[in-house]
Amino acid sequence: MWSDPTCPWCYIGHQRLKNVLAGLSGRHCPRIVWRAFLLNPAMPADGMERNAWLARAFGNSRLAETTLERITRYGLAEGIPFAFSAITRTPSALRAHALILGVHDSGRQRDVIDGIFRSHFVAGRDIGDPGVLADIAEDAGFSRVEALTWIDSIPLTRRLLHDARKAREGGIRSVPFFVFNRRLAIGGAQSAEVLRRLVTAASDCAEL
Repeated sequence: MWSDPTCPWCYIGHQRLKNVLAGLSGRHCPRIVWRAFLLNPAMPADGMERNAWLARAFGNSRLAETTLERITRYGLAEGIPFAFSAITRTPSALRAHALILGVHDSGRQRDVIDGIFRSHFVAGRDIGDPGVLADIAEDAGFSRVEALTWIDSIPLTRRLLHDARKAREGGIRSVPFFVFNRRLAIGGAQSAEVLRRLVTAASDCAEL
């Protein structure tokens, strides 16, 4: 799954996929690999004031308001209470991606991803802030010292930039973007039914 933790549609897509996997039988038990995508690769390390970013992204406040209202409705249907008004800064996603990569082999990566999305979109916290990310990691059972090491790790940053570059070279222009068993691919926050069919189809292909 290529995704960006500052993307609300990615939160919705992540939640739908999580719900689909929870309802599948043991026969379909995929391993999820999170790939980094940067919606705003030129975002300053300390982010941007939220209203300034909305003006740049949407051009006018009415379009921004309409779009966020629509996302909020879709989020509520998935149990996500988006609180866009609580967000004061749009962050760079680099440090959040580095933390996600750092916990990749821990078996608790999804807890960290959930925590990052929830902190940003529900609590309005700045997930570009190392202290906020350390809090999220600590809540998921990791040490703050270890988390802070991952957040600014040069090797992890290189890896996530490689993922982002690979996505662009492969023609991915928006996220979430799902690739199932290297055979089936689809972009967008697809419905639970579409994701369920693709997981099942990819699993069946693997058994051929």
